[in-house]
Amino acid sequence: MDTHPMLLVLACVGSFCLANSAHSQDFRVEADVFVEDGGESVSETLTLFKGDVVYDFFLKGPDETTMFDINRGRIILLDGVRRVQTTLTTDQLLELSDAIRQRGAARGNQPLFEPQITTNYAEQEKILTLTSDRLTYRAKGIDPKLPHAAERFRQFADWYARLNAIRPGNPPPFGRLELNGALAGHGLVPEEIERTVVLDRPLANKTLRARSRHIFVWTLSSTDQKRIDKAGQNLAAFESVGLGQYWQAYTVAARDR
Repeated sequence: MDTHPMLLVLACVGSFCLANSAHSQDFRVEADVFVEDGGESVSETLTLFKGDVVYDFFLKGPDETTMFDINRGRIILLDGVRRVQTTLTTDQLLELSDAIRQRGAARGNQPLFEPQITTNYAEQEKILTLTSDRLTYRAKGIDPKLPHAAERFRQFADWYARLNAIRPGNPPPFGRLELNGALAGHGLVPEEIERTVVLDRPLANKTLRARSRHIFVWTLSSTDQKRIDKAGQNLAAFESVGLGQYWQAYTVAARDR
């Protein structure tokens, strides 16, 4: 049966719109992290939200790519120097986070591991302040330009905080989880975040300050797609190892400090 040419055109346009609809929700975030009053960043990352997977690349720091495939319940770490990879399930990461909380509580360190947080929101400036005995967050939020972007970013930031907490020398994730939820609850994504942590020390408490700056772009570039393609190639090529072996380099570095 013949089909009218105009119907073919409309069908193609409809398919094009459906394809573009899926890609129109993709976006990118560049983040720089600074410590104390330093003018130079200590780390820089690029995070690409592509469909159901989030790709996180270090631009300054270790040659590592992290793939968050939360719908499949897995987080994949790719080490570009050693050409190895490891996989954590989301269940494993939740168990590790729970173990961190229990270990901290057993040591009597509730202020960081079970923080009692007070939240204040300045609506006009879009500034959130979360305070507890040893932890303070101050975040400047912005309105995302894509629907559901605030919740998608919150989901990524939650898992990233849990993952970061199992790296040597990093604070527990529980305060940051509270901040992520507060930002998403107001429909915001962060433009700037300042964190102050007070740590117990034998002679005097130590105060650590860090800040991060986030730049959101509500589309992906051809260069971004090449990074994603390269991550897929590395996933197929890199040797798979256990988490303990993968973390070996970080453990040695922490022991030598």
